[in-house]
Amino acid sequence: YAGLTDDNQNRLIMAALERARIRSGSSKPGLSLDPPYHEAFFKHHLQYESGRYQNGGQWDWWGGVQMTAEFEAGFSTLAWQHLDAVGREWATHPNDIAEWQVPSTMSMQGSHQYTGAAGTTAEAIVRGAFGVDLTATSFRLQPRLGGRSAHLRASEGPQGPT
Repeated sequence: YAGLTDDNQNRLIMAALERARIRSGSSKPGLSLDPPYHEAFFKHHLQYESGRYQNGGQWDWWGGVQMTAEFEAGFSTLAWQHLDAVGREWATHPNDIAEWQVPSTMSMQGSHQYTGAAGTTAEAIVRGAFGVDLTATSFRLQPRLGGRSAHLRASEGPQGPT
């Protein structure tokens, strides 16, 4: 995501992230830690059990960052699978995006109106899938739709691009 890795490192990272997701039982990307620390390692109640909060919990905001990285590193097929999984899961509870979830049960935890997850998932779509790179001085479009039919509408308002 930050551009600090080469193609071989990207391949290893993406494979490790996917193995961790599968091992955790999560249907979506965004696992915080794998393997989680053993039960009672952390004394704080939110992290006391494995698979909870930052001790192996699943975070959609982090999943959005991961999907953007997958698209940009050339792993579009995996990114689309993950984006589809997020969409299917979110469709089961519209307007209710959890701050984090327990991977094995996908039970919703924390805030149920977590806009950070919506923001990074939108970035995965706009920057990742559509390949929109917009700065104050330039615009680049590098779609990664893989034969999908889609459209994106962008406009520039009085305060700049939106």
